[in-house]
Amino acid sequence: MSTLPDRKILPEIPGGVLNAGFKFRFEQVSEIVNFGTNILAHDFQTRMKGDECLAPVALFRHSLDLMDSIANLLMLGSSDTAKILLRTLFETVLYLDYIFVKDTDRRSLNYLIHERYTTVSLNSKYDLTTKTGIANWDILKKEGWVNSIDISQYRHSEIYDEVELWLKTGKHKNIIDEIERIKGKNRNSPPPQWYTLFNGPKTIKELARTLKMLTFYEIYYRTWSNNVHSGGRHSGVFKFNYEGKVEMMHLRNHSDIDIVSQNTCNFGLHILNKFIRSRLPDKLTEFQTWYDGYKKEHLSFEN
Repeated sequence: MSTLPDRKILPEIPGGVLNAGFKFRFEQVSEIVNFGTNILAHDFQTRMKGDECLAPVALFRHSLDLMDSIANLLMLGSSDTAKILLRTLFETVLYLDYIFVKDTDRRSLNYLIHERYTTVSLNSKYDLTTKTGIANWDILKKEGWVNSIDISQYRHSEIYDEVELWLKTGKHKNIIDEIERIKGKNRNSPPPQWYTLFNGPKTIKELARTLKMLTFYEIYYRTWSNNVHSGGRHSGVFKFNYEGKVEMMHLRNHSDIDIVSQNTCNFGLHILNKFIRSRLPDKLTEFQTWYDGYKKEHLSFEN
C-alpha cells in the first residue's frame, strides 16, 4: 500500500530531490565530513594510546556523525528537524573546546570516567542480576511496555567490570570522589555534567560564556531548544496569513536552510581546526591546503 501525503502539509521538494540549492548545501557539509573521516582514521591509527585519548576522538567522531545526518536532512530541504542535531553539534563544540583549551588529559579523563561511572549508576537500577534491578523491572512491567524493550543494555557488562576495577584499585579515585561529592549534595538530582567537575562551569550557558561562545548560545542555541522540547513547538508550527487567519507550516520547512547550513559549516570547520591543532599538528599543512580549496568551491551561501 502506498499513501500519497497531503501536499499542503508535506509538499513535494521544489525541483525534486536534486534541487540545486539543497544539493549545494548538502555538499558544503558533506565535504567537511569527508575530510574529517580521513583525519579521524589517521588519528585512530597513529595517536590512540591511553585512556585520555578516548574522549576527544569519540566526540570528534560524534560531530562527524551529526554533520552527516544534518547534510542528509538539508538534501531534503528539512531545516527545522536539522536544528535538533545542530543544537547537539554546538554542545559537542563546547565539549571539545573545553577539553582542548587547557588540562587536556585531565579533562579528557573527567569526561571518560564520568560517562562510564554514570552509565553504570543508571543502568544498575535495572540490572536483573540484582534484587534492586528485579524490583524496579517489576514496577515497569505494570505499564505493559517492558516486553517490547531490549534490556540487554542493562545487563552486567565489561563497563561494570572496568568501573569495579577502578573502585578496587583506586584508579581515577579523585574523579569518582568528585562525582560522588557533587551527587551527595542532592541524591535525587540527575548526575552532574562532566564539565562541572573540579569547580568547572555549572551550566551549559556558563560553559559557553567561559569559552567565549555565549553569542551562539543566546542567539541560536536557546531558539534551537524549541525544536527539541515538544512544549515549545507551537511557535514554529502556526503562523498568520495576510488575511489574519492561522495557517500550519508544512513539514520539511526549508525557510532556515541557509542559517542551518552556515552554522553547521562554521562549527564543523571550527572542530576540524581545534582537533588537528591539538592532536595532529603534522596535518596542519594538509588541512590548510584542503581549506583553501574548500573556500573556493563551497563557501558561498548565496546559491
